Amino acid sequence: MGENLTFSIGDSGRSLELPSHWQSLETLPEDTPGTVAFGYRSAGSYAVVTLGPLDGQMMPVDRDEVVEGIQPALDEAGATLVEADAGETPGGDLAVYTIVESDAEDAQDTEDTEDTEATEDTGDSEDTEAGAEDGVQFSLTLNLAIDNGEYLQPFLVQGYFTSTGDDEQALDQARDIAGRVITA
Repeated sequence: MGENLTFSIGDSGRSLELPSHWQSLETLPEDTPGTVAFGYRSAGSYAVVTLGPLDGQMMPVDRDEVVEGIQPALDEAGATLVEADAGETPGGDLAVYTIVESDAEDAQDTEDTEDTEATEDTGDSEDTEAGAEDGVQFSLTLNLAIDNGEYLQPFLVQGYFTSTGDDEQALDQARDIAGRVITA
């Protein structure tokens, strides 16, 4: 098997180390400068995750406030909050994250329309084949504010973990990434 994958978390001096089943991916032109992307594909699930500077306001570092704030959108989308947490990390940073479960087909409908247009043009995309077997998708959103000595430097981790038969594997991978970032 391959080597572990390691990414710097901005210029914070922190690193995120991932097991060997993760692979580095190309970022998109619209990703914030400094963003890295990584993913995996297994028999039971696959994922795409980005980690980069947060270009906007951080979620409140209060679990109840986050849950109250996102619940209307979850209700409208027919999605379920699996877990949410907020507080200080073991390293003294601030973190808040949510993991939301939705039907993978519904989640795919809300993704970038460029991918949909490309699939419609060719008709034989690998994503189309995988989508036929997709079960649920777990979306991880994690905000991390690292004290760099002068100010809190905010980062965003956004991940989509899709089941192709093993819902628990997809959820476990989402939880693993959250834990690895929080303890980095």
